[in-house]
Formats: sequence, C-alpha cells, structure tokens
Amino acid sequence: MVRRKVGSCMATKQQQYKIKKGPGKFELSMALFASPENGCSQTVLFEFEFDRGLPATSQLAGTWANIFSVEAEDGSRENWNILGTSTETQHHGPFGRKFKVYYNTQRRSGTFTFLE
Repeated sequence: MVRRKVGSCMATKQQQYKIKKGPGKFELSMALFASPENGCSQTVLFEFEFDRGLPATSQLAGTWANIFSVEAEDGSRENWNILGTSTETQHHGPFGRKFKVYYNTQRRSGTFTFLE
C-alpha cells in the first residue's frame, strides 16, 4: 500500500497488478502443502504485465510467493482466491508483504493485490 498524508488523516492505496503468467494447479497445491518447518518450502512465481504508460524500470516484473490459503472462487475449479506473502521480487519492489490474488489456473492469469 502507498500511504499519502491528506489533511490530518492518512489515505491508503493498494498496489494492484495484472498477472500475465502464473503457476498451474500442481504448483499451487505443492506450494500450499509444503511445510517450511520440515524444510520443504516451495514458492511460486507470479509474473506481471507492464503498464505501457510507465517506464519499465519503475515497474515490478513479478514476485515469488509463499501460499497460505487457496479458496475455490466458484464451482469451476479454475477460479481461485489466494492469500500469501511475497518472498522475492523480480527487478525491485516489496519483500515479505501480504497479498491476495484472484487467479484462473486455466488461463494462468488474474489480479494480484498487495495488502499492506
């Protein structure tokens, strides 16, 4: 989130990215059930589309992520609501931040939003 001072209160803006390439169902399930306590941590990569109106050097290319929760968004078993934390970013950007994702495993695309 980006915080701006507005008068005497703080306004909050969430950082949101469009996913152009992400993990498949198998990678998601492995990341969800792998246990860091057992030394079996597995991360997944979400790659983001660039906003053509901004210079590429100022944009986040993607992030590696730990997955904590995957919820079926509907009955299709292709649309998912995902929660986790970023572990490493491509290019530059936030590290260890919580996020939520709306994701389609068939198209491997969706919307990625940092929560804090």
